[in-house]
Amino acid sequence: MNKERWNKLLEEMKADGLDGLVLVPGPNLYYMTGLRMGLSERPSLCAIEAFGAATFLMPGFEITKGENLAATLLDQGVEMEFRMESFSDEEGPGPAFARVFQGKGGTWGLEYTSARMLEYSLMKKAMGDFAFVDAGTIMKKLRMIKDQSEIRAMETA
Repeated sequence: MNKERWNKLLEEMKADGLDGLVLVPGPNLYYMTGLRMGLSERPSLCAIEAFGAATFLMPGFEITKGENLAATLLDQGVEMEFRMESFSDEEGPGPAFARVFQGKGGTWGLEYTSARMLEYSLMKKAMGDFAFVDAGTIMKKLRMIKDQSEIRAMETA
């Protein structure tokens, strides 16, 4: 299930000319990873790059969720290079965003209805000016056609 979702996401990103896509806690991150998290004052996200790498950027006390999740996704056959990047309260998220986004650019998908100015401003500080589009458009395409696990869940419900 997850392998096909990730493959389709990468295909759609490439077709739309995206260099990357950022998912923040919410339904789309859950759909792609199974991770349930709420937005908090400390940013957490998954930065997915079109060439097949995904970075979980989270506060240090949450990073084991990302590590466990990456292991699970790899066990499910997802063919991505998963990376972890964390930050402490003392350091703040800025340096972690720089480690993930500095030197990158191009066009990125952001969730217009979920991503906050916090994530955008930290990305902009790390990357400089970059083009962005609504990642919701791609995610709607992916979520519109149900896979077998979703069909089974609907039948069970």
